[in-house]
Formats: sequence, C-alpha cells, structure tokens
Amino acid sequence: GRLPSTWPTDDHDEAIVATMPHDGRLIYAEGRDVGYRGWLRHGRQPAFPFGYGLGYTSWSWAEVVVDMHADGMTVDVGLTNVGPRAGAEVVQVYLSRPGSDAPVRWLAGFARVHAEPGQTVTARVD
Repeated sequence: GRLPSTWPTDDHDEAIVATMPHDGRLIYAEGRDVGYRGWLRHGRQPAFPFGYGLGYTSWSWAEVVVDMHADGMTVDVGLTNVGPRAGAEVVQVYLSRPGSDAPVRWLAGFARVHAEPGQTVTARVD
C-alpha cells in the first residue's frame, strides 16, 4: 500500500500550522497547499512523503511515454518485476504549472499494476 498522507520527522516540521474549526468545518489558512502540497511549497523534507510505500519485490521502470490529446493526456510506463516474488507497484503522475499560484505540483492520477517475477506490465494513467 501507499501512504494517503505525509508524515513529519517530528511535530515541529508539520507544514499545516493554522487550521481552525469553524461551524463544524476545518478551515485551512494554507488554501490549496494542504498536505503534501504544503511540504512542497515550504521546501520541507518529511520522514515519509505522500504516496510512500514498501513492497516485497524490486522493479525496473522503462521510459515514460506521454500522449497529449484534445481531452487531456495519457501516460504509459512499462514496469518489469525484477525481484524474486510477485508484487504490486503504483505509478503516480504529478503536474505543475510554474509561475502561477497553483500548487508546486499536484497528483493528477495513478495506476496500480501487479506482476509475477520476470513479468513486464504497462501502467496507464489517463
């Protein structure tokens, strides 16, 4: 599995510092820079980043192929299980818009693949 949140090295490293409840809702003064986006914006290094995870095998990644089309893009990458046992890998695709007020980068999509030892599979993120 992969972590759905970012874990700080210690409490003083937490990127969210001004969260206040209001009418039953949490209001984040950080705006869109919540979670891993706040860590990126402030250049802090967490103990375990969003999406971190361990497995019981090793992977070799091929070249990433990006196909741009009218309604978005498709990202394909070949992965070969080079370890001794079956396993799963998660490919995460992030986007950025330098020079804007958008987050430093954000998760645009992901794909999880399974493979037996020696097997090559393709992960596709639409």
